[in-house]
Amino acid sequence: MRALVLIAAVLATGLTLAEPPDLKTLTECSDRAWEQDIGSWANYAFDRHVTRRSLDKNDKVTSTQKMRFRVTPSAEGFDEVLVEIDGRKPTDKEVKEHREKARFTKHYGQAEKLELENPLGENLALMPILQDQNYRIVGEEEVNGIPCIRAVFDAKPEVSGKGVREQLASAIEGSACFSVDGCHLVFYEMETVRQLKEFPITVKNLRLKFEGQPVEHDGWLLGEVELQSHVSVMGKDLRKSNSYGYSDFKYRPAR
Repeated sequence: MRALVLIAAVLATGLTLAEPPDLKTLTECSDRAWEQDIGSWANYAFDRHVTRRSLDKNDKVTSTQKMRFRVTPSAEGFDEVLVEIDGRKPTDKEVKEHREKARFTKHYGQAEKLELENPLGENLALMPILQDQNYRIVGEEEVNGIPCIRAVFDAKPEVSGKGVREQLASAIEGSACFSVDGCHLVFYEMETVRQLKEFPITVKNLRLKFEGQPVEHDGWLLGEVELQSHVSVMGKDLRKSNSYGYSDFKYRPAR
């Protein structure tokens, strides 16, 4: 869904969609809401929970790492402080190392960059791919008690001679749920239907889903993200199941 010139009604704060909305109105409204919601991250401090799991060929967990960060907006982006790792207090060295990596800040600042070593980034890099799909509205339903409009999309014909990003945009099917009140992205899920190749990487399968959540001061941010991937790099299989959670939001705009 590409951003279009927004009609006056869509520009209104707290828009409630007509029943049923047409796809053009939903597209315009959701594009505007996404831009506002992405910008809202810079106004909140929050906890970021990261769980990384490596899997064997039978999808059984072979190793797990859990981390919790306190993320605070700053003039440079976000200050990311590791406060817990695998159930213990981190060392000063670990705190410094992860602070310098600033993973959330990098994903936030490069939301339109698709990184091959982490095919969808952590969360925000999925949006350009989501926008490239041809949606159709299938009806209304409640998601976590929120009235929503569900739109679905099918995989496109296979493309050749393209990079992983372009291949991925054509090789996924899934659905998205947008809130009737405000057009916020409440739920999204997708899965690849074929393998993607760009030497030395073959993406054999990706499954992604996430849920949004309302926060104080009319913000709407991510709550949970789950990404399962099966990627081959130089013939070596890597199977991972990662999850990311966001909680304890405090309104604290950077000065």
